[in-house]
Amino acid sequence: MPRGADRHPGSGWAAEPLLGGALDLGPGVVVAHDGVERTLPVPAASARATGAAPALTAQQREHLEAMGALAVQRLQRDAGARGDGVLRPAGGCDVPTLLAAASLREHLVAGSVMRAVAVPDRTRGWFDLARVDPAFVVAAWAVTDPADRGLRRPVLVTREEVAPAPTAPDLRGAGGAGGSGDWGSGDVARAVLRL
Repeated sequence: MPRGADRHPGSGWAAEPLLGGALDLGPGVVVAHDGVERTLPVPAASARATGAAPALTAQQREHLEAMGALAVQRLQRDAGARGDGVLRPAGGCDVPTLLAAASLREHLVAGSVMRAVAVPDRTRGWFDLARVDPAFVVAAWAVTDPADRGLRRPVLVTREEVAPAPTAPDLRGAGGAGGSGDWGSGDVARAVLRL
């Protein structure tokens, strides 16, 4: 679950922060809603009431890594094809959850130190940001149903962590218009996506 998301259950969810501070990882369940699958966090009290473990189990972690490896296989299969550079859910793991898989992070940063990734909604993410208009990322997050929102701004992915991309400095000088770091500004979004 993206940290700070509207639907983040807070301290009632037995989640652990993923290194970098962009995501919290904890137990969830996949539910169908209006023909769309959604991954929802399971609060610790609900887990205990049903006899489930309130925190992630070794089996759930293994499943996450297997789904990360499956996502890598799909990306390798689609390399050079239309849709290349797009992350999609796999095996009950939405795209923000897949970013918690070391197997996927390793693939994304192969040959480099980090990679910028945009995941404005939980069903899609882009890691070839040279092909994505920065204004689109901001707009996609804003128009997405709050239950399906991913990360409001791009993240920087390394082998060990997923961190929010830093906000751009004031592009017009101290106190100038547009200097608030607001992601609604196209100039600011473009500057951050150039990282």
